[in-house]
Amino acid sequence: MVYTLRLSKTLQRDRTPCRPIAWLLTIFLCLSAVLAGCSSLERPARPASELLQLRQTTQARLVEDSHRVIGRMATRVKAQYDAYQAGRLSTPPVIDILIVSGGGDWGAFGAGFLKGWGRVPPEPMTPAV
Repeated sequence: MVYTLRLSKTLQRDRTPCRPIAWLLTIFLCLSAVLAGCSSLERPARPASELLQLRQTTQARLVEDSHRVIGRMATRVKAQYDAYQAGRLSTPPVIDILIVSGGGDWGAFGAGFLKGWGRVPPEPMTPAV
């Protein structure tokens, strides 16, 4: 049903019948979209040694990238802190970190650990009984 707003500012029902071809076309398009999403191409099997080598290469690249990013961030924060100490900035620098889990081997646990760690108030160390 289609409702239209007439000049009298009241909703009135448009009584034009839907064509059967339009319904069939809509159903066909929906079914083809669903069926196309359920199909996948076959991926060739890869040996475990190749997968491990790929993982090691990726891990090395991630470590290198993270060291570079952390180094740039530390340099920027150090410059801001020096400016704060010299009186050029009124507030000390703040480091904001967005914690996002992409899953994987270290994803969900690591993100939850970091999020929870930030909520724990600092307490003095007490000996265990």
